[in-house]
Amino acid sequence: KMLTLSTWCGISAHLVALTLLEKIRQKSGQTLLLEREPRLTDWPRKISRVLLLSGVFDIHEHYKYESWRAVEDISPMKPAMRGLEYFPQYSPTTILHHSKSIDDVQYLQNLKECLPPITIVHAKEDLTVPYSSSLDFFHSIKDLDVGPRVDFHLVPKVSHSGMIFGFMGCEEGKELLQFLEQH
Repeated sequence: KMLTLSTWCGISAHLVALTLLEKIRQKSGQTLLLEREPRLTDWPRKISRVLLLSGVFDIHEHYKYESWRAVEDISPMKPAMRGLEYFPQYSPTTILHHSKSIDDVQYLQNLKECLPPITIVHAKEDLTVPYSSSLDFFHSIKDLDVGPRVDFHLVPKVSHSGMIFGFMGCEEGKELLQFLEQH
């Protein structure tokens, strides 16, 4: 069976993207983060589409943004990622840039074969997670030339909370549902 995998805002989009990239890396016999779990290496092929909503895809850049907002001490980002030194290996954007820079041929080939179509949607008025995070992740996938597997959409007049409230039927975020219905 094929399934569509969609995420909620922020960290869940990050974790889905990170896990997807890691499972494709395991197919190459490599692993950076997760213990090798052979029975799970084929699951990316079983996903027909991934929808990522307002995600944090570069932990270091987001931490700098949280520091600028003076919320880094109350944010769960640093402890969840085990500290600043681990930010690069937990950042999907950084992982893709690194794979391209070292010309990891096997991983790049597996991305071409296994990466399901990804739709990245971000709220234009998001002050919690700037849309540059999703846009940079989009470009990092496009730069790998893995085919027409990723698209990016910016939803006008919606905030970070609107991305969540839209699914609850609230007035704030109704533009998100209208957007998703059109796409």
